Amino acid sequence: ALEDVTFSLKGNGYDRTATTGADGVAKFENIPVSASPYTLKEESAPADYNLIGTPWTVVVEKVDGTENVTPDTDGGKLHTYNHTAEVTVDGNKITEADKLSITNSKVQAKIQIQKSVDPAAARATEYTFTVKNGETTVDTLKLNDSNSWTDQTDNLPYGTYTITETDPGNNGDYKWDGVSYTGTGVTDNKNNTATVAIGRDDNGQTITVNAANSYSKLTDGQLKI
Repeated sequence: ALEDVTFSLKGNGYDRTATTGADGVAKFENIPVSASPYTLKEESAPADYNLIGTPWTVVVEKVDGTENVTPDTDGGKLHTYNHTAEVTVDGNKITEADKLSITNSKVQAKIQIQKSVDPAAARATEYTFTVKNGETTVDTLKLNDSNSWTDQTDNLPYGTYTITETDPGNNGDYKWDGVSYTGTGVTDNKNNTATVAIGRDDNGQTITVNAANSYSKLTDGQLKI
């Protein structure tokens, strides 16, 4: 059950919202019978879930009930009618036992890393990046010639991730000075790490991170430790 999802129901002078509780149920009450339809819309959901953008058409109409005939005090007959209302959503009948079931999908996206290297320095055989969510490693990406120096994670859920390149060491006569990161939504932390946030707008997307290594030429007698 998904808590804290808010819906609105509007039409025919009726304008109310209802929010799901711990049981995942939201309820609208005292909806007037009307020949005109209502519009049901999902207004908000927890940040790590996708919103359902398509509204539903709700119809509340009177259906035939039972007629009761009882004698009244002056010898006549009293006719009473017990009519019930039928609710349909997009043509499907809704009852207390058969509620409208709505499922929100989880936000998820991929992170792709592309490597570029100072053209003065030869490429290393392979570059390794660690992707973490907090202290938990969620993926290790290895960029090399076989994947055209590009690798990506599997789908990752909503959250904030850090990317860290493992020190690749010297490239021939050049020492590694570090890596800079660029890309939409990418924060370069200036310490060979970057931060990438996956939000609702990123759902189903691949966030591309460009990682550019810089090098400086070693001088005679210089050794990188």
